[in-house]
Amino acid sequence: NNARIQLSKEYFDLLILDLNMPEDIGEAANMTAGIAFVDEVMLTHRIKKPSDIVVLSAFDESLVKFREQVEKSGFIVIQYGDISAEWKNTLKSRVDYLKLCYDQRRYMPRPPECKVLLVTAVSVETSAILAWDCQWEKVVIPGDPTVYRRTYLENCNGQIPVIHVQLSEMGMVAAASLVSKAIMVFQPQYVMMVGIAAGLGNDASLGDILVATDVWDYSSGKYIEMNTDGEKKIVLQPDPKFLSINKPLKDKLIFADYKQVLTEIKDNYIGNPASENLNVHFGQMACGVAVVASKELVDSQVKAHARKVQGLDMESYGIFYASAGTTNPAVTALVIKSISDFADSDKGDKAQPYAAYTSASFARYVIESMLDIN
Repeated sequence: NNARIQLSKEYFDLLILDLNMPEDIGEAANMTAGIAFVDEVMLTHRIKKPSDIVVLSAFDESLVKFREQVEKSGFIVIQYGDISAEWKNTLKSRVDYLKLCYDQRRYMPRPPECKVLLVTAVSVETSAILAWDCQWEKVVIPGDPTVYRRTYLENCNGQIPVIHVQLSEMGMVAAASLVSKAIMVFQPQYVMMVGIAAGLGNDASLGDILVATDVWDYSSGKYIEMNTDGEKKIVLQPDPKFLSINKPLKDKLIFADYKQVLTEIKDNYIGNPASENLNVHFGQMACGVAVVASKELVDSQVKAHARKVQGLDMESYGIFYASAGTTNPAVTALVIKSISDFADSDKGDKAQPYAAYTSASFARYVIESMLDIN
């Protein structure tokens, strides 16, 4: 009776049951009570099923009569004895096995604390991040093949836990997918994409830093037929959708004085800077599905629909999209990329190391000096 009450209230991992039991304390034991109770557990909906059942009996008559019936139900029958300890060892082995199953299936180590999730797309960007003068350690998440690395930066309030991850491939889909997963695992306060991009601003130089205030997917839209000078062409009619940085952070970043930090970043570069001066630009970042090396395409598909666009990349919209879809806790997205080319026929990779360095260095400054870390 007591067992019925307990099993109706909560789930148990193991039920140890005697074959010969009274219905209530003080009553005579009944040889069929145990097997009847096994049937009741199996068939009664209101009884919460235990993960395993072990049946004990000290009486040979009961064992002979009911062992086959119990074992057909998938449970084991153990003969109890005052002299032999075999029953105890068998029961202990069963409990140990259940505990091992419990630990393997239900134990999940708590992911390390993360306030800022840093995302890169290619190895030159990752190298610039890992070159910081701090210790990086790998983070292993059971069942997740992605390589994560963790370090700590400092601000006036103490240490800031930072986790870095690199995309398995470039593009918006890869960015949105990985960032969505990482947000669920680590629950960061900020997601920051760092790396290289094409510069589209008139006053931009190689290595200059771009901070995206708005991002949009210029490759989204509808393909239509157009007649131009009697020639039929297939063109993309864009349907731009903008995602923006939150206004308090935008205002804080735009109105800050970066003269000293930009000078230090440029002077600390080991090698030849790609340009004489280093500047930071704020504005729109266009995002598309392919690498662009055509001024004509930039003018017709990007600048024609957003004349103030400052940069062009393949991941920023995915970063913002994944972050915007998270509300518990809220995540702030930020894209900081530096100019490595101008998306024209002269596109090359010579300026990539310098651009990756300036982006990573400025991102670190923003994390340590500009972000409100809770």
